[in-house]
Amino acid sequence: MGRKNYLRLFLTFGLLLGLAVVVSACGEGQDRERDVSAPVVIDMAALSSQLQKELGLEAELAPVEEEVFAYVYDVVPEDYEEAVLLLSTGAAADEICIVQAADGDSKKAIKKQMEARIEAQKESFASYLPEEVAKLDEAIIREIDAYLILIVCANPEQGNAVLEQAIENLN
Repeated sequence: MGRKNYLRLFLTFGLLLGLAVVVSACGEGQDRERDVSAPVVIDMAALSSQLQKELGLEAELAPVEEEVFAYVYDVVPEDYEEAVLLLSTGAAADEICIVQAADGDSKKAIKKQMEARIEAQKESFASYLPEEVAKLDEAIIREIDAYLILIVCANPEQGNAVLEQAIENLN
């Protein structure tokens, strides 16, 4: 074999190697797309804190234990992975609740319980603080993957805007 043949063989091998690198790099891009479709993970404590801070709620909200969440929303621990509930002292309807459901059926059941809680609160507030019922009429319930988010506040437009911004920051 002559020197020219070795040079051609070397260049051919180099081009094939370069092509293999380019093709494998394209495959990595497809892997990244799969990562984007991975389930959303929400830092519920951080999100609830952000919502409380940015919504300028009329009432001071306090976090409650998960057992209290289960009692208030009448759900069993098997229905959810984690829950954060911030409640007012009772003088206002303001509330933030974030729940990670255990599965699709549990998510549907928890959403029904959120809706039932809103209705019960409307009945309760109607008799002694009727101005709070307007907040409950505009309550926000959002679903994001396995999560349910409930926001009761005086300004639902701002609540939706803050929530949308927080969701965008997840992506």
